[in-house]
Amino acid sequence: MYIKLYFERIMTRLLRLLMILMSVLISVLCNAQLQPPVQIDTLIIKSVKYNFTDIYEGNWPYSVIIKSTTSFTFGDRQFRILDAEKGFDDEIYFTLIDGTSGNYDDEYTLVYQKKDEDIRVKFSGYEFGCRPYSVHASFRGGGPNEFSKWVNS
Repeated sequence: MYIKLYFERIMTRLLRLLMILMSVLISVLCNAQLQPPVQIDTLIIKSVKYNFTDIYEGNWPYSVIIKSTTSFTFGDRQFRILDAEKGFDDEIYFTLIDGTSGNYDDEYTLVYQKKDEDIRVKFSGYEFGCRPYSVHASFRGGGPNEFSKWVNS
């Protein structure tokens, strides 16, 4: 009789522990899925060369360039990538069309060059010096240590 009660207590505790672990796992997975994916190809423009009169008129530049596998986005304009070719000095030449206006007759060339941490983008008479922008993972407003504290508590 005592052995049966002892065994039931152990099983109850193990079941509670298992339920707690499952709850933690589900909450972590749900939290990870609810957060939007990080765009690792977001570039912050740090310098611009050429056509400074247009810059003061507000036409260019935008402060952010977003590069994906299918497009480049400059502010509110999105250019679809038609073709890409590797050039000299780690340059990549992209052939683009303006997907925002729907005018597919005009093709543009964008030159993307990355050397170490220095990124250069040449487009439409401008040369942009860029730096990558990345967002680090956080948990409840803190860094990786905050998650460890939460799990340990």
